[in-house]
Amino acid sequence: MWRWSRQALGAKGLLLGWTPLVRNAVRVQALKGLKAFTESRRA
Repeated sequence: MWRWSRQALGAKGLLLGWTPLVRNAVRVQALKGLKAFTESRRA
């Protein structure tokens, strides 16, 4: 996850990507996107 955050978020990801705060924020955002996608596929 840290490698991904370093690449996706640039300098902020390099410095903060390993912190639980950033990791959890990314996880929550990904789950929201996945939920929206699965709900749109049901309709």
